Amino acid sequence: MTHHLLHSLPSPTALVCGSGGLNAAAQAGMLKALGSYRPDLVFGSSGGALTAASMYVGEDPAQQAHRRWKQLAESKFMHLSWGRVYSAVSGKETARQTRHVEELLGELFGDADFAPGAVQSLVATNLGTGLPKVMNQGRLAPAVQASAAFPVIANPVERDGTILIDGSFSAPLPVAQAFEGGARSIIAFDTGRAGLRASQEKHFRWYDVALVSINHQVAANAAHDVALVAAQIPVVMVSVPDPFRVTLADIGSRINLGERMAREQLAGIAERWSSISDPGVYAAAPEVVEDRRLSGLVR
Repeated sequence: MTHHLLHSLPSPTALVCGSGGLNAAAQAGMLKALGSYRPDLVFGSSGGALTAASMYVGEDPAQQAHRRWKQLAESKFMHLSWGRVYSAVSGKETARQTRHVEELLGELFGDADFAPGAVQSLVATNLGTGLPKVMNQGRLAPAVQASAAFPVIANPVERDGTILIDGSFSAPLPVAQAFEGGARSIIAFDTGRAGLRASQEKHFRWYDVALVSINHQVAANAAHDVALVAAQIPVVMVSVPDPFRVTLADIGSRINLGERMAREQLAGIAERWSSISDPGVYAAAPEVVEDRRLSGLVR
């Protein structure tokens, strides 16, 4: 039933993989829940760039995304120490960190290029203008690096004379870019929504407050873009909220959770709709259905 529902979406359909840091690993499981269904276009931003970049590298996108997320979790580079973070904050981190990122992404993607025909796009943020930068040509690895270049954790990336940082600052859930790229329906993997409120955590430190604050701002930007796009085309949203403090050891469990939640949510949508063609937000996750920023758009 779910498979039939997805095929009823107006073409071309875009799969949009959003931000969420390590929680974006859940997208590998969400891909598995789609089964043999393949979208016409794919867009990724920030953590979702790793998932989107895996879509056309190999025959099984879910398996490819799962393998790359697991490789990322096992990488020595990802085991950040406070010493390394301090070096980045104080400006002492030099080309060494950039080289490590390049080496890691080289291992993950090799010399693979974007899929031809602009069917695969990654989104970063232009540091000079604050606007989204869509990338869909050339090698994948440098584009993933730019799209996921979160300040402090990773250095900015220069591409075509432009300084780029993490895509979550301008397009955390790049549905607007997918619409501008020709999509007439969207399946959105929303993994950047905060799953924890400050009032639920007794021991918040200054950097915890900073990260949660950024998370809420990112989610607000994503909801704004979803509202604008869903007023014109159907947007199917599958959500796995970020529980805060996802660690490398949690990658496997997040992937499994992503598959389970995606199956449940898609089945819930399919119970209500045998086909989807009208504009609006189609969702079963409570955090999406009850989002007042999407009021009037949730079907």
